[in-house]
Amino acid sequence: MEAETSHACDSSLINVEVKSEIGVRPGGVREQEYDVQHFGFTAQSLSDGVYNSLNDYVHDCMSAMSEYITKEFDDVTAEEVKEASKSMLPIFIKAFDRAFDKLESYLMDLFHIPSNVLLPEDRAQLTQYTPAQELNLDKCIQQLETEIKNLTYVNSQLQQQLIDVAVIQEKYDKMLEKLTQLQETCIQANVPDIKEALVFTVNKANMLREVIAKYQPKPSTS
Repeated sequence: MEAETSHACDSSLINVEVKSEIGVRPGGVREQEYDVQHFGFTAQSLSDGVYNSLNDYVHDCMSAMSEYITKEFDDVTAEEVKEASKSMLPIFIKAFDRAFDKLESYLMDLFHIPSNVLLPEDRAQLTQYTPAQELNLDKCIQQLETEIKNLTYVNSQLQQQLIDVAVIQEKYDKMLEKLTQLQETCIQANVPDIKEALVFTVNKANMLREVIAKYQPKPSTS
């Protein structure tokens, strides 16, 4: 029994590669999310963290300076130092903000993936299948599933035939064993040819049957 196979799918449609344009982000991922995918953070979050840390350092510096002046100069009161610190702090913050604007701009450019760049794990997006290729691939899969079912059926039939052959072989072996025993018996009884002996025996049996039939009383007719 042979399984029927029909190759409806065209492998040439599957092997054609369609190159997409560099810079097409997978699934329309937004820029900040794409940055996080690679760096683990956004440039804005890094910039905010650095700004807050530096801002804390400026206030800590002003507090330490005020404490030092109060301890070292007895003629300066704590209130005067506090007022001076309040007036100086905006000046520091203003200068700090100007400098940080430049740093922030640098960080935003440094930790940002350009729109025309794809990460290595997204390189697979460069090769895509057209709808026609996907449809043809589905047909190929369906065809292969059908062939597998047919082959499974054929295999089960062959297995059953092997079982039947084994049963027949067993019966044949038993018959051959009996014939071998019969041949040995005939040899022991000085019967050289089994076939001739069987023919002779059958002929004698037929003759005996005819003799018996001849001497049997015929049924009376009334």
